[in-house]
Amino acid sequence: MAAKVDIIVPHNLSREQALERLRLILNELRAQFAGGAEGSGNADIRTLVSRLGEELARLPFRFRISRPREEWDGDQIEVSFRLGLGRFSLLGSTVSVLLTLEQSLSLKASIARLCIDIPLMAMPFRAEIEAMVQRYGEALLADRVGLPAGSSSFLRR
Repeated sequence: MAAKVDIIVPHNLSREQALERLRLILNELRAQFAGGAEGSGNADIRTLVSRLGEELARLPFRFRISRPREEWDGDQIEVSFRLGLGRFSLLGSTVSVLLTLEQSLSLKASIARLCIDIPLMAMPFRAEIEAMVQRYGEALLADRVGLPAGSSSFLRR
């Protein structure tokens, strides 16, 4: 059983810029957390993902990401991966994320909508996960890639 979380990140990027940032972050996430061979090749994205890793390391449990999978369909990306605890894979611990780039008429802006299925074992951390995804989504899709809100230094473009 999983809980659904819906997060909206407004941005001012073009569709192409947003898709490119998403490709870079997925490559870097795969490289740093799931043993992928190649990262993004972008120092700003690498630093952003490293900072995310530092925040994840502060959680009470050491989560391990494995078996990442992604499917692209135009402006939609479906990403899934398995969570583990230490060396162990946990039953029913697949996280699925459906990310859609769209125009919001009510916000009159471009948005990235993330629909996340959070597994039962991660539910105690739901609020932290939501806040972290919101902060890092905003940092990634800002006009300049920067560190999440609350951090005083910004990365160069």
